[in-house]
Amino acid sequence: GRPGRDKGGGPRTTFRLDRDETSNGTGLLLQNLVNFFTLDIPSFSVESAGAKTPSLTADTDRSARRRRMQSSITRLDPPPRFRDVAEDDLFGPPPSSSPFPADLPPGCDPETLRREYAALNVDQRAAVLRVASAEDFALVQGLPGTGKSATVSFAARLLVSRGKRVLLSSYTHSAVDNLMCKLLDGGMRGTPTGGASPPLSPVVRIGRESSCHPRVRPVIAENLAVELERGAVGPSSSDRAVDRPSVDRLLRVVSSARIVGVSALAAPRSPLLAGQRFDVVIVDEAGQISQPAVLG
Repeated sequence: GRPGRDKGGGPRTTFRLDRDETSNGTGLLLQNLVNFFTLDIPSFSVESAGAKTPSLTADTDRSARRRRMQSSITRLDPPPRFRDVAEDDLFGPPPSSSPFPADLPPGCDPETLRREYAALNVDQRAAVLRVASAEDFALVQGLPGTGKSATVSFAARLLVSRGKRVLLSSYTHSAVDNLMCKLLDGGMRGTPTGGASPPLSPVVRIGRESSCHPRVRPVIAENLAVELERGAVGPSSSDRAVDRPSVDRLLRVVSSARIVGVSALAAPRSPLLAGQRFDVVIVDEAGQISQPAVLG
């Protein structure tokens, strides 16, 4: 601030607000930190001053999990919890509380997963078992070329088979696309979900087409929604008439996906993820990303 005098001769301080012209995402990281530490603080408005207002997170179970995660990140206590899960339990039927029907997408049926699990090496199987038994979080660490991405993609499909919905993320688009390609190679492609024509994809990528690998572009949310729109309009309509999908189609595509891939910095900015719930978040190449970016 610069001190001075106003027209009446009184003291005056002048401040200058500089616009941040950089695009390094610093503001987003700071907002992630603010959200992480304030989501349980009741909202405030002038009209409600003095009155008790509900927390922004009224869900008691989610609030308890968030407080536990806050303590684990900031104080390194309590330590992560793990259930006792046997290898044979990994390939049993999905839990009855699963939000998805029993008709699992290709690549996620128990018999296929059992065969692929047997082909993994000892360390990879131990990592998969650790991920499946984690109640809070699990870390998978290894040198380049040791099969971490293959392990993570297999674990994601296994979680889907157990009724979980998974968010895949990383600091770079290439890392996200690498996992998405492995999921597609594993057989996770469009299945007739809910009678949709064309079928809805169990794997969806959120991001600009120019930032995504060519193999992943067919499962970008906008492209899938356009195909869904054209299928609803019918073959008599020209492609030009439905080159932009409706919001309803976009939300349907994302909401029907069992695995959604998005970069860490794009996740908190995407309106397609607003209100979406995920059971598990997988962050690939986590050593390249800061905690504030992950918290988004």
